[in-house]
Amino acid sequence: MPENPVTSTHTPLTVRTLRTLPDAVCTERRTCVGRHKIDGHAGSYVVVKEVTDPAVIGSLSPHIGSGELLGWVPDDLFAPYDQD
Repeated sequence: MPENPVTSTHTPLTVRTLRTLPDAVCTERRTCVGRHKIDGHAGSYVVVKEVTDPAVIGSLSPHIGSGELLGWVPDDLFAPYDQD
């Protein structure tokens, strides 16, 4: 069985939070949705909320490729990058 990265005894990686929600929106700072970088790793990591609405999952399923997951983040996470 693969190791759980959260409970693993490996040395923790250095995480830099690039963006998360304001305190008024996210009162639990440790577990907010956000965009993060890990030193020495290419790309970004995004913490999202799980999508459970079957209508949303069904509508977006054609856009979810192999190995990809559907998650939700509030629009505020992308502000001021308004693309509406």
